[in-house]
Amino acid sequence: MSDRRILVTDAAITLIATRGMRSVTHRAIDDYLGIPLGSAVNVAKNRQSLLAVASEGVCRRLDARCTQALQAEDNGVTFCTALACDDPRVFRAFAILSFDPEPDWQSKKTLRSAFASLATVLSTLAGITEAQARMVLGSLLARLACGPARAGQLREELPELLRPAAPEPPCVDW
Repeated sequence: MSDRRILVTDAAITLIATRGMRSVTHRAIDDYLGIPLGSAVNVAKNRQSLLAVASEGVCRRLDARCTQALQAEDNGVTFCTALACDDPRVFRAFAILSFDPEPDWQSKKTLRSAFASLATVLSTLAGITEAQARMVLGSLLARLACGPARAGQLREELPELLRPAAPEPPCVDW
């Protein structure tokens, strides 16, 4: 990946996380990076392409975090706290992009795949069902879409969310 593409990707992720999706334009990227106007067009030809580049960048970073967590044998609380707090702009951008009602098909597919990977890793690390992991991640995404998370507060709340669900009692026919 070229240096310019990495810079544009990082700028798009930061703008999404700090100012929202509507702020992502070629001019905003160029201004943010302090590069000549029109430079971001060389990386992404239109705004939808800029959002796709940001989606790909976010998903790559989340995938790297999943790999790192599995190798370090993190627990669920450590994994979720790291997602939300270590580089909050990435997970916040993921939250905002995930709630976008009209992303292009490929970006939506990439984001869904990343969410599935996060749920699988969280399920493995926390010893919970994948459905429960999806619920925890959805809750975390909804919270981050509204604003930044505090690590201490997450560390207090996550153990309760990550507690394995009690098995349902057997159904008895009368």
